[in-house]
Amino acid sequence: MVEDRAIRQATAQLLEMYEEYKRLAREIAEFSTQLARAKILGTATDIDKQRYAKMTDQLQDISDEMTFAHPLIWIGYKYEAYKNETQPIRTMKDLRVHCNKEGYICTKRFSFLNDQLQKHHLPPLSNRDQYPEDVSLGDVMQDMALRTLCDDEKFLTLWQSYEFFKKEGAAAKWQNYARS
Repeated sequence: MVEDRAIRQATAQLLEMYEEYKRLAREIAEFSTQLARAKILGTATDIDKQRYAKMTDQLQDISDEMTFAHPLIWIGYKYEAYKNETQPIRTMKDLRVHCNKEGYICTKRFSFLNDQLQKHHLPPLSNRDQYPEDVSLGDVMQDMALRTLCDDEKFLTLWQSYEFFKKEGAAAKWQNYARS
């Protein structure tokens, strides 16, 4: 059984990574504008291009390292990371909307979680009676059905086989998941 303290610690570490990701993304956006101007003026150097490539590689590395060993860490992260964004994820409705984009990694996580809940004869997160639109993600994280599933070692091993999947040595999170 994963403890709430461990969930909070893992979430805090991911939030630090997210802040670094956002900082670097802003820096890349600013530098990209400068680099575009320099290219137009013919003053862009190989050093500038290498710097840009290095920055984008660093951004991808952060993204690749941001993994969720446990679904409750993922849900807690979504709540915390997005609470001050333009589209916060506070409720089940917010999470459902966020996880409704075709091919999106969070859509895969959400679908997998729903499928596994149903396979374990537990109500899926898509069940609006069990998880009403306005229920907070904090309440969802305390839900015994979800916690029961997350305590199952086989389930966690399967979740992690998708979350930590690598292809040719590179992170390929959820690329090996196909909804059954």
